[in-house]
Amino acid sequence: MVAEAATVRVDFDAAPGCSGITVATAASETLSASTSFVFTAPPPRPAEPQPGPAPAPESEVKAAGLQPITSTCTVEAEGGQVPDAKPGDVVCFSGTLPDRLQIRQGGTDGAPITYSGRGTATVPGITVRADHIVVEGFVSKGAKDNGLYVVGDHIALRSNDISEVYIGDDDVDAIRFFGDNITIAHNYAHDIWANPSKNRRPHTDCMQTYAHSEPASSNIVIEANRCTSPQFRQCLMAEGPRDFEDGASGVGRSANWLVTGNYFECHADAQTVALQDIHDVTFTRNDFQGTGNKAIALQKDATGATVAGDNVKGSGYKQLVEIDHSSARKGYRGPDA
Repeated sequence: MVAEAATVRVDFDAAPGCSGITVATAASETLSASTSFVFTAPPPRPAEPQPGPAPAPESEVKAAGLQPITSTCTVEAEGGQVPDAKPGDVVCFSGTLPDRLQIRQGGTDGAPITYSGRGTATVPGITVRADHIVVEGFVSKGAKDNGLYVVGDHIALRSNDISEVYIGDDDVDAIRFFGDNITIAHNYAHDIWANPSKNRRPHTDCMQTYAHSEPASSNIVIEANRCTSPQFRQCLMAEGPRDFEDGASGVGRSANWLVTGNYFECHADAQTVALQDIHDVTFTRNDFQGTGNKAIALQKDATGATVAGDNVKGSGYKQLVEIDHSSARKGYRGPDA
């Protein structure tokens, strides 16, 4: 090495982890010089930034209420006639249907028949009596007594818009459901009573079930619905088959429910949700923004209820949950009630 400058700078590349005493020697034909020094390995390079957690699926971040309809039609209905369909079909309706839609044909396990209004078909109510069915994307407007009335097993009601129910011989409800393995999700019920009158006082509810002539209801999911109307008294009223004082059948059992992610704005004096003889119901992530003494009332034999701490109690309630009958304390988990 030949150097003519007073100072010689020598740069070394070291393998990661090298450190300690190092000897460097420079030599020419006649001279050599050595020196020792402590070599410290360079600091590690900063780690490459890592991507954050993946965003939540769209279904987890949407607000309660209607979702877009994305099903692909396989059968087109003409007017209000329900065409024959096979398991797995998507039967699509359009326009304004003249009469209440009556659905009697269902699919099979793993291949339900979907009846779709594509978000625009308007109908004066729907009645379902079949199994393995999806009812989606209808605008129920101008029905008598109830907007959607479903009886059967493995039924899904999703993204239906329900309003303007006329009281006839019965009552005014947005949805009535009876059977097992029923999912009620992303429906929007509002402006519910079409013909208010001082002489009629219906018990106007968003969702209701009972077990008189219809079956008990188990394995129920009520998720991300939006019930909001000054006319709604209760957002969910549920009575099981042993509510004998109200004429229940005594047949079957209503149990294993999940009530999650709903927006409830109803205005009964007493409560927004009333359960009697309904067992093992879990409430989580619901937003209660109506008015009443309490948001949730656990009445006679409503055993095994769980009320999670992530439910929101709006200012219109005195308390989130109250146990109205001592029998409902059996298996209860939640805030003091």
